[in-house]
Amino acid sequence: MNKKIKMFCLPYAGGSAKSYLSWNNYLKEMVDIIPVQLAGRGERLMSKPYNNFQEMADESYEFIKQVLESEENKRYIIFGHSMGSWITYEICKRIYNSSVEKPEHIIFSANGAPYYGTNDVKVSNLSDEEFVEEVLRFGGAKREILEDKRYGEIFLHILRTDFELIEEYVCDKDNFKMECDISIFNGIKDNITNEELYAWKSCTYGSCNFYNFEGGHFFIEEDEKEVMKVLKKILINLNNKSMGVNYEG
Repeated sequence: MNKKIKMFCLPYAGGSAKSYLSWNNYLKEMVDIIPVQLAGRGERLMSKPYNNFQEMADESYEFIKQVLESEENKRYIIFGHSMGSWITYEICKRIYNSSVEKPEHIIFSANGAPYYGTNDVKVSNLSDEEFVEEVLRFGGAKREILEDKRYGEIFLHILRTDFELIEEYVCDKDNFKMECDISIFNGIKDNITNEELYAWKSCTYGSCNFYNFEGGHFFIEEDEKEVMKVLKKILINLNNKSMGVNYEG
């Protein structure tokens, strides 16, 4: 039996399963990385787009559920970056309301708690030029991708569709709390406030640890090696805990 813990990875707006492929270079001996491929991108480019954010979360939850039900080893964690953080939160709500095995750890990256503040700025309705500049202003995408003559138009459509889903998303303030420990990853040059980040503490009965990295919204690429070091530390501690060892390196 494969005893490696699984790590389901949820992408940022406009991102795909390929966003996490490079992580295997660092973590393949410790974890099975399972990216969740959303509709409308990658090999699912022609799939029917989601009607709303909850539908996206429903499908992602069902994917994780099916993977866990098909394998004997049910140990896993979830990582979500930016939009993926909010999808992860909604997935956890579904998991905790089901008989599915609960995650050992959750990592919310590059986003504040979903119920903190409101989505007042509606950028998805802007013209292409205005949309691109607004997204670049707060670090929601990289200019070289948006301006790529071959893929830029396709990516722009995917990104705008994702922003529409994000902007209509309303998190139910139902006092839902996870039971596992969680980690919050943040880029020191990102535009997320401390209040938004610290609001994650109220989302779990477990501990909540914060990690800052060099870079902006895409620090997982800008400071990838340091991100991998922290992920390794988290995975080592989880494996130690599963064996009854309380050491934290």
